[in-house]
Amino acid sequence: MVQRGEWEKVLQSNTLWLCTSCQICTSRCPRGVRPSDVIEAVKAIAIREGINNDSTRFHQIFVELIEKRGILFEPELIHKYGGLPAMRQQALLGVQLALRGKLSLLPAKVKDPQKFSQALSKVSKK
Repeated sequence: MVQRGEWEKVLQSNTLWLCTSCQICTSRCPRGVRPSDVIEAVKAIAIREGINNDSTRFHQIFVELIEKRGILFEPELIHKYGGLPAMRQQALLGVQLALRGKLSLLPAKVKDPQKFSQALSKVSKK
């Protein structure tokens, strides 16, 4: 659809936001195409064009938190995205994950914040 110039359909599609950026499509592509790069670029265009839905909102919050800490703190993401109702809804799962060591109760820190900031500023300039 992108190649055919059907931008409106692409930008309005929720399918675009289902990509988790796992890179499997890119690693398996027999033609050497980088679908994950295309999807990320189209997501950025959608946000720049003002497409506003739950997926773009989630994506913007996610990026904002990564820029802020350099690492994701899931409880903060849940709170910013869904507020206190989402926090209550996910509380039991959060406790279970914390007990298994899969979720920290406190935000982690990037090992070298200065290096992260430098890398982020290089990417932001592009």
